[in-house]
Amino acid sequence: MEFKKEIANMLNDPSRIVPGNFIYLTDMMLNPEIVFKAGKILAYKFRELNPDYIITVETKGIPLAYEVARFLGIPLIVARKNLKVTEGTSVTINYLSGTTGRMSSMGLAKKSIKESSKCLFIDDFLRAGGTVNGIFNLLKEFDSELIGIGVLVDNKEVKKNLSLDHISLVNYHGVTENGTIDVEISKN
Repeated sequence: MEFKKEIANMLNDPSRIVPGNFIYLTDMMLNPEIVFKAGKILAYKFRELNPDYIITVETKGIPLAYEVARFLGIPLIVARKNLKVTEGTSVTINYLSGTTGRMSSMGLAKKSIKESSKCLFIDDFLRAGGTVNGIFNLLKEFDSELIGIGVLVDNKEVKKNLSLDHISLVNYHGVTENGTIDVEISKN
């Protein structure tokens, strides 16, 4: 709870607001002390699901996903927006981004995941769930399943279209009329 309070206090800083009423998180996601503690908490919350892999998308959520994978002792796989020729044969899907409202694509190398795997999605920020739904559909191409979702910050301003519950450390309720950030500690 102390760590969640610390995160909420950091996020309450109005200088974190960037155009479009987004919150600047990059410094937090690249801070080893923060991702270490957040990774440990999320790993503890999901330990009983016994996932085979942690999965994330190639964004700033990678350090947090890595820490969760490390604490659980399982591999991390990263869905890429632009696959490299060195990845070999891959599967790519299109999905609707919840942040931009545009079609995006993501893919995984065929060698990166075994079929019939159980995966846990970890990221820095959950908005509408478009990326999560993209991961869900990508995993289906590998006959694998998404069994859980964990994030540092959950945007409660936006309605989610998710088939699974998710765990967050803090909840973001938007920018208030007087320009402050409305953030609370999550109850889960």
